[in-house]
Amino acid sequence: MWEKALQFCNFSFQFRQRQLIIQPHIHFPP
Repeated sequence: MWEKALQFCNFSFQFRQRQLIIQPHIHFPP
């Protein structure tokens, strides 16, 4: 269960970073 949660958090983090790089004026909530 924890592994899935960590994978989901890691995926969300990478997705937000990619979006920030593409559109730095958009900020996603944590």
